[in-house]
Amino acid sequence: MSVVIQERVSASRAAWGACLMSFLALLGMLWWTRTRIELSVAVSVFLPGTAFALLHAAYTWVRPVPKISALTGALAVLFLSSFASVLMAVASLRSGAPLIDPLLAGADAALGLDTQALVLATAEWPRLGRLLRGAYLMTVPAVLLAIGILAIVEQTDRMWEATFAFAASAAFCSFSMSFLPAVAAFAYYGTDVDPRPAYEAVIALYRSGAVDTIQLSHLAGVGTFPSFHATMAAIVIFGLRRIPVLSVLSWIWGGLVLIATVSFGGHYAIDLPAGVALFALSVCLVRARPIRSAAPQSAA
Repeated sequence: MSVVIQERVSASRAAWGACLMSFLALLGMLWWTRTRIELSVAVSVFLPGTAFALLHAAYTWVRPVPKISALTGALAVLFLSSFASVLMAVASLRSGAPLIDPLLAGADAALGLDTQALVLATAEWPRLGRLLRGAYLMTVPAVLLAIGILAIVEQTDRMWEATFAFAASAAFCSFSMSFLPAVAAFAYYGTDVDPRPAYEAVIALYRSGAVDTIQLSHLAGVGTFPSFHATMAAIVIFGLRRIPVLSVLSWIWGGLVLIATVSFGGHYAIDLPAGVALFALSVCLVRARPIRSAAPQSAA
């Protein structure tokens, strides 16, 4: 008689796999677009993630502490995958693909949404603008905080699912820019309320071919479609949904981020549902991960 033991491949392995894929995609993008990275950039952006990876190894195999091992592992994946994706996004600007801003603006119009009017209306309310700006700038720290809370309360499955969603979505958004680039709504509509003029300057430098080496000063967010800020807001809401008070706060904050993503981040409205859909797809993928079978054991 033989016994087959089946277990699902862990969400942590899926997250590390997504991190590895982001690096492979980065290498492919650098080769395809003939883009280089300054040594100082490579050292500075990968140092934090490498440090967390070493701590993860120490608290996993040298001095096992499950809670610290999980937290440092998730942070390593978050930092490494995010910086790999940022570099890939900048390199993708050199792909030469046509801008899709007219398509995105057309999609907004088809949905009956006046993106330009929302941007201009928000600019007339300085206090609201400061609130939205604060919520928008807190997106990455909020993801890190949510991951830390999930590790502390030992909801490690949800923590790793959120980590996978972050790594996989970041890589997809950056890679898709090589085929679906956009300069964002601020530039397309010609509004004069753009709070991040460096954004357009970086895009112009790399799309024109004037620069072929990624520099530290050029690591600005250059993604538009899908909105990764919308994805991150969904990740935080998903991660904290079973922690009563924090769940309510995450929904309020997430709503502010979605508004800020258009009025402050320069996104088109259609970018938001695309970003949320990307998050949902990532969660579906990690929860539908294949079942791994152990070698059959023979019984006497």
